[in-house]
Amino acid sequence: MTDTLKTFGFKDDEIKTCAGTGITVDIRGTGPEEDKDGKVSSVAIRADMDGLPMPELNHDLEYKTTTDHAHMCGHDGHMVTILGTAQVLNNNRDKIPSNKFVRLLF
Repeated sequence: MTDTLKTFGFKDDEIKTCAGTGITVDIRGTGPEEDKDGKVSSVAIRADMDGLPMPELNHDLEYKTTTDHAHMCGHDGHMVTILGTAQVLNNNRDKIPSNKFVRLLF
């Protein structure tokens, strides 16, 4: 995950480990400051990347899991969505006011 975020242009100091298994990324804006009240505000976006092992009952499908259990919680979709969000926001930092930031929680 960290390597993928780095390919998007994130720096080491923007990517932090959280609670041993999670990752946080802060995307600080570079655009003109908004609401010049001296406050910094943020928005958080969260996606799960943990999954539950579940037995796969589709034994007759050629694309079934090759392990004793499948990962059927939709977390791959969550990761793709938040990684896409990270890439778009990182490429558009100039549209985020400099006193605002978005925190991504993986």
